[in-house]
Amino acid sequence: MQAQDSLLLRDFSFVKDADAWLTSRNAAALTRFASRNITSAQLSLTREKGGFTDFSGSPDAITANAEVESFYRIGSRTVGYGLMSYENFSGKEMGGSAFIDTVRLPFDLEEDSLTNLGRKHRDTYLLTGGVGIDVWHGLSVGARLDYKSANFAKYKDLRHKNKLMDMTFTTGVLWPIAGVVDVGAYYYYRRTTESVKFNLYGREDKSYVTFINYGPFIGETEQFANSGFTDKLRELPMVNNHNGIGLQLGIHLGSNIMLANEASFAYREGYYGRRSEYTNSYSFHRSHTYDYHGRLSYRAKTSLHHFDLIIGAENLVNYFESFREKRNDSGASYYEYYDPVKTANKLWVEGRVAYTAYLGICGELPTWVLTASCQWMHRKQTAYDYPYYRRQRLNNQEWGLSATRHLLLRKGLLSLRLSGVFLNGSGAPFEDLTFVAPSDKQHPSPTMDTWLYREHQWLTAAQYTVGGCAKYTFRFPATHMATYMGASVRHHKVNAPNAYSNGRDHTQATLFLGCTF
Repeated sequence: MQAQDSLLLRDFSFVKDADAWLTSRNAAALTRFASRNITSAQLSLTREKGGFTDFSGSPDAITANAEVESFYRIGSRTVGYGLMSYENFSGKEMGGSAFIDTVRLPFDLEEDSLTNLGRKHRDTYLLTGGVGIDVWHGLSVGARLDYKSANFAKYKDLRHKNKLMDMTFTTGVLWPIAGVVDVGAYYYYRRTTESVKFNLYGREDKSYVTFINYGPFIGETEQFANSGFTDKLRELPMVNNHNGIGLQLGIHLGSNIMLANEASFAYREGYYGRRSEYTNSYSFHRSHTYDYHGRLSYRAKTSLHHFDLIIGAENLVNYFESFREKRNDSGASYYEYYDPVKTANKLWVEGRVAYTAYLGICGELPTWVLTASCQWMHRKQTAYDYPYYRRQRLNNQEWGLSATRHLLLRKGLLSLRLSGVFLNGSGAPFEDLTFVAPSDKQHPSPTMDTWLYREHQWLTAAQYTVGGCAKYTFRFPATHMATYMGASVRHHKVNAPNAYSNGRDHTQATLFLGCTF
C-alpha cells in the first residue's frame, strides 16, 4: 500500500512550479532540479460552443491534443528537459485574421466581409529540448531549443494556406556564489516565418477584398489579384528576427526564503514579402521588448508559498515600402525603392501579480492549491494614413481565484478544482483625427467596424469565466504509472450585449486521459 501511495503522491505541475527557474529560458538553471525523474503524458479532446470570442475566433470548434513533458537527470551533473506536443484544431464560421500567430502583429490581413466566413483547420507541432550541465562547483551551462511548426487553412473563398516556423535557441550560464546569491545570464535568438498563400477554388468572376489593418481597424482594402499583399501568384512570408539577452539574480534570504529575479531585453526586426533584387517586400517593422519576472518563495515543512510579479512591454513601429517596378536593359523586372511610409506605432504593456499556496504537502503532492491573481493590460495604437490617423488606448484588469483539492482515497486520488475570473476594461474603441484639414479629393481611410467593436468588447467589456475540473488518478495494473482521467468545463459570459458580437456566451468542455511516471 505504501508503494502505491508513494506513486500517487507526485504532481507534475507542483514539481515543475516548485522552482521559478525550472521554466526559465536559461537551461543552465535545470541543474537546480532536485526531484526524481518525472514525465507526464496526456491526450485531450476539447469542444467549444458559443459566439463570444475574439474577432478571429470560432463559435463552434473542436481541438484534439497530445503532449509529453519530462524532467530527467542524466548522471549527477546533467539534467534534461523535453516537451513534445501535437494539436489538431478545426473551427467553423471563422473570419478575422489570416495569420496563425496573431500576437503583436505589425499589421494584419483580415476578412473584409462577413459573407465569406468558413471552416478553418490548423495542425500545430511543438518540440522543446533543453540540457543543463554542472561543469564546476555549481557553475552551470545550458542550451535550449524550442521549435514550433504549424499548418493552417481556410476552406472557403477567399481561401488561404499558411505555414509557420517558430524557432528559438538559447544558451546561458548560472553561477551560485557562496550559497547566498545565484547569478545567471543568457542569450537567445528567435526567428519566426509565417508564409501565406491566397487562392480561389470557386467563382473567379466574384470580387474578393482583403482588409489591410494598420492598427485599430483602419487601413486600406485590396482586391484579390496578381499582385499586392494577397498576390495569388506568390506565397508571401511574414518574417521576424529577435535577438535578446537576459540576466538572473537569485537572493537566498535564509534557508527557506528565496527571491528570484529575471529581466530580459530583445530587439525585433522583420518584414512582409520577399526581399531580393527581383522580388519585393511590402513592409518592415522594428520593436524593443522588455520583460521582468520576480518571485518570492517561502518554503515551510508542509507548505510552499509563491508571490509572483511579471511585467512585459513592447514598443513597435511599422513602415510600408514605397517602390516602383522597372525593367533593365535585358527586359528583366526589378524594384526601385523610395522613402518608406510610417503606418503604425504600437505599444503593449502587460503585468501580473499572483499568490500561490501549496498547503498540506505530502511527498510531492499538495493537499490544497490556492491561487489569487490580478493581471492587467495596456495597449496603445496609432495608425497613420496621411492626413488621417486613428488612436486607440485600451486597458483591462483581470481578477482570478482558484482552489484545488487533492483527496487521497483507498485505491486512488481524486482531484477537484474550481476557478473564477472577472475581467473589466476601459478605453474608447477609437479616436479619429487629422494632421491637417483634408482636401475635397481626399477620403477617409477604410475601416472594419465589426471586427473593431467585437475586439473592443472582448478586451474591455465586463465579463466572467467560471470553471471546474475533476480528475481521478490510480495505479495502472502491473505498471509504475500513475494513470489519470478526467473532465473540465469552462463557461465564459459577457454581461452586456453588443450589436456587433456573435453572442454573449462561450462554453468549453474537455475530456482528458494521461499518466505520470
